[in-house]
Amino acid sequence: MAAGANQPALSECSGRALRVAERQFDRWLRSEERSAVALRVSGSAAQLRERLMLRVKSTLQQENPDAAACQWISDSVAAWAPLELMFPVCDHAGSPGVSGDISLHAAALLQLSYGHVIAGCGDVATACAQLQADLQRLDLEICAARALCGALDESSATDTFWVEDLRAMQLAMAEYLHRNALELPQLLSEALLSSYTDRIATLQRNLRARHVSPSRQVRHAAV
Repeated sequence: MAAGANQPALSECSGRALRVAERQFDRWLRSEERSAVALRVSGSAAQLRERLMLRVKSTLQQENPDAAACQWISDSVAAWAPLELMFPVCDHAGSPGVSGDISLHAAALLQLSYGHVIAGCGDVATACAQLQADLQRLDLEICAARALCGALDESSATDTFWVEDLRAMQLAMAEYLHRNALELPQLLSEALLSSYTDRIATLQRNLRARHVSPSRQVRHAAV
């Protein structure tokens, strides 16, 4: 009886989550700065909408959808940060460990760190467009997953205030790796690098722990 009583609430929550994801897509689509390259390189608006909604539906089908949405954010931010430094949409200069100058070295980084993308695309210009399209899709996914968290938990127990901290840390870590590849002097102190590494690892462990269902936790404890 209890499970049946919860089902309508779950369906209502899922429907709300789907609607907020659709709204995030529409906002992204209306902003040429955020979507133009992805639309040119990665498919039509209909195809990109379908791709996003398939990911949203997959997230909603998880045993802990709110935890799955948080994990989606974490994974997407990690992939977004190095590309955002190469093809910046926002000015991140002034954030600890971020110079704002990595975009000046984008051509060199393409050769040093993204040779596999150039090989797959056939030339540097096409590879550059592909990475910019990836950046725009990741921006969309971060926004959609963040909105999903709010739709799944109206009490705000699944707060996403941590996303901005994660963005800042991942940008600094990405700059550190880019500077290492370019053999440039580092901006991030060893102490701050160690702190960010530990904080990101702790956050990711906590997200993975939340993503494990209670039934799986019991089975693991028994083992």
